[in-house]
Amino acid sequence: MSVERERVPSIFHHKYKLPTIESDISRWDKAWEKALRTISASEDVFPVLSGIWTREAPHLDAFAANIRDRLCESQKLLMNLDQDMVNKGDHLAMAWVLVDESERKRHLLHGLKEASTHATLRQDARALCPEITTSAMLKRNGAAFTDFVRKFTKGIEDVGEGQVYQLPSEWWQSAVDTPEPWPDNVQYAFKQLSIQRNEFISEQIPTLLIRDIFMTDMDPFFQLPSPSTP
Repeated sequence: MSVERERVPSIFHHKYKLPTIESDISRWDKAWEKALRTISASEDVFPVLSGIWTREAPHLDAFAANIRDRLCESQKLLMNLDQDMVNKGDHLAMAWVLVDESERKRHLLHGLKEASTHATLRQDARALCPEITTSAMLKRNGAAFTDFVRKFTKGIEDVGEGQVYQLPSEWWQSAVDTPEPWPDNVQYAFKQLSIQRNEFISEQIPTLLIRDIFMTDMDPFFQLPSPSTP
């Protein structure tokens, strides 16, 4: 993890007085989940994160295109990994259910940490994805995670190569508290934040977890260092 990435200021870290990832990843995750339970797309998220896109829209086309290209590449990679799983007898789904919950949680936390490091909005991207939480993915003995990956990759397959799949969300669709038609700059900001929402989900969480877990042989669940606290 680069120093530059670590030092990117987080709006929501300060707003919710979150612990740092480095100090205690479990406490950091619990604090985020508490915030996400009550966070409002139209009051807490869109007005805060849309500012750069509404103010600087004419100057950010190249940056926006770069994010979209990265998203397409990560979704393509996720599709390839998912097909590998199918070809090898659904190894991830079987192995994921067989390990105990603490191991599944350890990998989920690792995925969130990596996502919060590499996404363009860093950890603030979590505010765009309240449905992507450790607690949600641990449900049903971990099957919630593997089901999510399968449904997500099916969505990518359905839109076709080179197109961006965006995870449906009624919560996110309510982000703009303005009657349509929206002003051009608001429409542009919503489009770009939607890309960044799906960048966080697509590029990092399923992709990194599958790469960490599935791409190692037989005993993949013992490759990551344990967090500082349970």
